[in-house]
Amino acid sequence: MATLGIGFAVVTWLWVLANSVEQSVIHVMPGIFRADLVVGSVRISGGYVEAPLDESVIREIEQTPGVALVVGEHSIDWHYADGPIAINAVDARFFLDPRFERWSLVGSAVPDVWRSLAAGEAAIVSTNLSHNLGIGLGDVLELETPSGPLTLRVGGMVDDFLSPRGTVLMSRELYERHWHDTQITHALVRTDPGADTGAVRAAIAAGAGARFSLRVLSVGELIDWFAAQVRRAFGAVFALAGMVLVVVGFGVADTIAAGVLERRREIAAMGALGARRWRLARIILVEASLIGACGGILALAVGFPLGLLWVKMTFPDLVGWTLELHVPGFYFAVVSAVAVAVCLAAALLPAYRSARIELGPALRYE
Repeated sequence: MATLGIGFAVVTWLWVLANSVEQSVIHVMPGIFRADLVVGSVRISGGYVEAPLDESVIREIEQTPGVALVVGEHSIDWHYADGPIAINAVDARFFLDPRFERWSLVGSAVPDVWRSLAAGEAAIVSTNLSHNLGIGLGDVLELETPSGPLTLRVGGMVDDFLSPRGTVLMSRELYERHWHDTQITHALVRTDPGADTGAVRAAIAAGAGARFSLRVLSVGELIDWFAAQVRRAFGAVFALAGMVLVVVGFGVADTIAAGVLERRREIAAMGALGARRWRLARIILVEASLIGACGGILALAVGFPLGLLWVKMTFPDLVGWTLELHVPGFYFAVVSAVAVAVCLAAALLPAYRSARIELGPALRYE
């Protein structure tokens, strides 16, 4: 039972962590990319971030039929407090135009935060920047820029996965003045009410997309892509689960077989007293089921708290990103069912052998 419990506890722990990372990405990214379509370069500049584009792409896309509004978004790697961070700059009208839904802030914010952000008077920081560097609401950031120091008040916080150490979000107009950079990473597109998003997407791809080598995705497709990267990173969890099943299967089979061998006289005595062979086999299978059930309970009792610890404390401290806890409830049911099924499968041969014990030799067995 201990082998079963520990093995599945490890898998449960990793599955809670993997599911929390994936679901956190799926939950957070739509909140950052508040648009109908996200347009970026087909080329990758580094890691998973698209190569920058000239901001003239925005004007090209705005001329596409069915497009209501386009804003530019640009992200770069930067340095702050003796370490790397990310800067994410978005056009000011993104924060002011009601056609773009506002970001979901974590906790409270300074009064009139969106106007302050659009005016370049405040910045929003990611929750992992706050966690890693101890920066809170109302604190002052002093960023070194190509134009000299830039001082900004922290107006609010959002969840973000752009940088493990943290992200500073500001208006692109402010960014352009201090970094002298007019490029964009993405163009965020809102379509006209009632417009066919698929048709608008095709028109952008055929026009500006062909001229600038652009990739046009819906937000859902972009999120699916990010989630696929997370699943790929945690793909070893499935291989580990398979290895655990094999090890547990052999371990349970060996344990039950040894138990049958040690209890030959007891089993033979029950047979001599009239117990039918199929009842003897059923006893072994019931024992295996109980081992599986107890092992599954132990796995959940140990694996879930361990997963919770990693999601809330260890992973943010090791990697830098803060996560939401997402419990894979269906997986817990599967773990319990598989634990019992593995034990039953491992007990089939010992159960068959117990039912075939010859009573005479077994009763004389010392």
